[in-house]
Amino acid sequence: PTDASNTVSVYGRIKTQTTLLQPKGQDGVADVLDVLFSYGTTTLDRLAFQKALNDIAAQETAGTDFEVQVPEEHFARAVQLLADNELHPALPVKYFPVVQNQEAHWLTGLLQSPGYLFHRATIQALVPTGDPTLREPTPKNVMSLMLADVRAYYQRAFRPDLTTIVVIGKVSPAEAKSVIEKYFGSWRAKGPKPDTDLPPVPLSKPGPRTVVPDNTS
Repeated sequence: PTDASNTVSVYGRIKTQTTLLQPKGQDGVADVLDVLFSYGTTTLDRLAFQKALNDIAAQETAGTDFEVQVPEEHFARAVQLLADNELHPALPVKYFPVVQNQEAHWLTGLLQSPGYLFHRATIQALVPTGDPTLREPTPKNVMSLMLADVRAYYQRAFRPDLTTIVVIGKVSPAEAKSVIEKYFGSWRAKGPKPDTDLPPVPLSKPGPRTVVPDNTS
């Protein structure tokens, strides 16, 4: 609890490791899902959901890192909307191809950028061949995805037993607990908990390094 301002902030994080959870050939499915969260819920479409947030002056984001900031008098409503977005995302068929194409075009530029190439070269120098962190999404991977793949990934990765929620602001611990339980309490995990810990990495050795071209000009 803190009364430094009239605001309450809710922060949630789902422990995940996309390089372990994305099926072979589906690298990029997590990124597509992340964008689709902004298209509303199963009860409120994109515009209606945004209006509901605007009506209570709330700022909200859903995904593996989810959060909402809102004036304290609208705390319960904000958590209700956050939970609706996090637990019941619309993942609409209509907008899936739009997001899919946007992600593929974005990756086309990213994979050629000096910043990405430098990061890639660094990872390759630090981890052994075949390490999960060397997996990377490509435009081809993304364009081959089906909406069913996105929904399946959501079911596999988004689980309450991997989630931590923190509430900060002008609200008592008792009220925070009650509201969070009211709107997130029905969330249930299905199946065994997935592995989210990367394998140990052996000590790296000296070796040649990749020359990264500066192709920004």
